Amino acid sequence: MGSYQFAIDGREYSGKTLNARQQMKLSKRLTALVGPFVAAAGKDDASNAETMRLFCQEINKIEDTDLDYIVDHCLKDVQIQKDGHWSNVLSSGGTIMHQEIDNMVDIGQIIYHVVRENLGGFFDILPSSITALAGEQTSNRQSTT
Repeated sequence: MGSYQFAIDGREYSGKTLNARQQMKLSKRLTALVGPFVAAAGKDDASNAETMRLFCQEINKIEDTDLDYIVDHCLKDVQIQKDGHWSNVLSSGGTIMHQEIDNMVDIGQIIYHVVRENLGGFFDILPSSITALAGEQTSNRQSTT
């Protein structure tokens, strides 16, 4: 199983590649969010505010169990580098282990990178406004096997 690294706001992260079954289950749960963004494809002039409004509208429709699955499975194999050491982002009980990862934006950006790495072109069909919101322009994505 491979691994990959990415950076968000100067913080270094490392993740393990999900196996095929995990990737399929994750993509199944994410499809509820994709439809509206595919419909918006070609509207690259959409503002960040409009994109965020659409995202919030659609995420509100997801069942809590599906949202928990997405968050838990995207964060469970991600580590953050602190003081020269790697440590898990998420505890085995599902608690965020680091104060610097303390809001929806940080968690969303980590999820974005995990999905981007594991589901390949999943976000390629979305308008650029959503990838910009997710912090893609600040990413230092590196894959290793």
